[in-house]
Amino acid sequence: MDMFMTFIAEDVVGWVDDRFGRATAWIVSILAVLALTGGAITLAVYLMG
Repeated sequence: MDMFMTFIAEDVVGWVDDRFGRATAWIVSILAVLALTGGAITLAVYLMG
Protein backbone atom coordinates (compact mmCIF):
# COMPACT_ATOMS: atom_id res chain seq x y z
CA MET A 1 0.00 0.00 0.00
CA ASP A 2 2.84 2.41 0.79
CA MET A 3 4.39 1.89 -2.66
CA PHE A 4 0.99 2.56 -4.27
CA MET A 5 0.63 5.84 -2.35
CA THR A 6 4.20 6.82 -3.29
CA PHE A 7 3.47 6.32 -6.99
CA ILE A 8 0.26 8.34 -6.73
CA ALA A 9 2.09 11.15 -4.90
CA GLU A 10 4.85 11.22 -7.54
CA ASP A 11 2.28 11.39 -10.33
CA VAL A 12 0.36 14.21 -8.65
CA VAL A 13 3.51 16.23 -7.93
CA GLY A 14 4.71 15.72 -11.52
CA TRP A 15 1.36 16.85 -12.89
CA VAL A 16 1.32 19.94 -10.65
CA ASP A 17 4.91 20.73 -11.68
CA ASP A 18 4.00 20.55 -15.38
CA ARG A 19 0.81 22.53 -14.98
CA PHE A 20 1.55 25.17 -12.32
CA GLY A 21 5.32 25.31 -11.85
CA ARG A 22 8.02 24.00 -9.58
CA ALA A 23 7.25 26.18 -6.53
CA THR A 24 3.66 24.96 -6.40
CA ALA A 25 4.82 21.37 -6.86
CA TRP A 26 7.19 21.81 -3.92
CA ILE A 27 4.34 23.06 -1.73
CA VAL A 28 2.10 20.18 -2.83
CA SER A 29 4.84 17.65 -2.08
CA ILE A 30 5.31 19.05 1.43
CA LEU A 31 1.55 18.89 2.03
CA ALA A 32 1.46 15.32 0.70
CA VAL A 33 4.23 14.26 3.08
CA LEU A 34 2.42 15.91 5.99
CA ALA A 35 -0.87 14.23 5.04
CA LEU A 36 0.73 10.78 4.72
CA THR A 37 2.59 11.22 8.01
CA GLY A 38 -0.55 12.42 9.77
CA GLY A 39 -2.52 9.52 8.34
CA ALA A 40 0.10 7.01 9.46
CA ILE A 41 0.19 8.46 12.98
CA THR A 42 -3.60 8.52 13.20
CA LEU A 43 -3.81 4.91 12.05
CA ALA A 44 -1.15 3.84 14.55
CA VAL A 45 -2.94 5.59 17.42
CA TYR A 46 -6.25 4.06 16.35
CA LEU A 47 -4.81 0.55 16.16
CA MET A 48 -2.98 0.87 19.49
CA GLY A 49 -5.94 2.39 21.32
